Amino acid sequence: MEYAWVLGTKFLLVFSSLFVIVDPFAIIPTFLALTKNTPKQNLEKIIRTACMTGAEILIFFQLFGNAVFHLLGIKLDAFKVAGGVLLFLTALDMIKAKELDQTYSSEVSEAEDKRDISIVPLAIPLLAGPGSITSVIVFSNDPQGTFVENTAISITSIILVFVLSYIVLKYSLWIKTFLGKSGISVMQRIMGILLAAISLQMIVEGLVALFKSAMGT
Repeated sequence: MEYAWVLGTKFLLVFSSLFVIVDPFAIIPTFLALTKNTPKQNLEKIIRTACMTGAEILIFFQLFGNAVFHLLGIKLDAFKVAGGVLLFLTALDMIKAKELDQTYSSEVSEAEDKRDISIVPLAIPLLAGPGSITSVIVFSNDPQGTFVENTAISITSIILVFVLSYIVLKYSLWIKTFLGKSGISVMQRIMGILLAAISLQMIVEGLVALFKSAMGT
């Protein structure tokens, strides 16, 4: 019973953290702008492809991220610090309620002239961006769980997050009408505050581990 409680608590933590980082609500204005001239019969296919591709990308890094680290000689603790900083910068943009990171603006501009926007920029980098990739790699290396536990929890969380992202994008027009631009901005700021807390915790954990390693403890 206690074991199931620990797994359940960990799953809720990983799932909620990943949902905050992916944050499908934040991309609603961009998604609606990119699909404003898209026929309704093609819209669901675009959303489905984007969510499936985003999930596949995160699952790939969850399974093979450690191999990439080993190949490049990168320590997980250093990656935690770097990833935490990246997430914190993303959180600041969310708190400021920016509709779109300037880093992705050129990709979005190019996508406006293309028929298929499901892969770029929807799947990459709007849904499966650097922040979410960083997070799943960190989650997969949780020292308090086994490889099987971490993998099962992370993959289940990824799938559930993208199922919810599919629902959010499918009903994005209704959500925007119901919440309004101000409502979406408020949600984005709340998500940003939560993400800031997650990123700071990641930075502290990485710095503490690096300090202990440097001190030989």
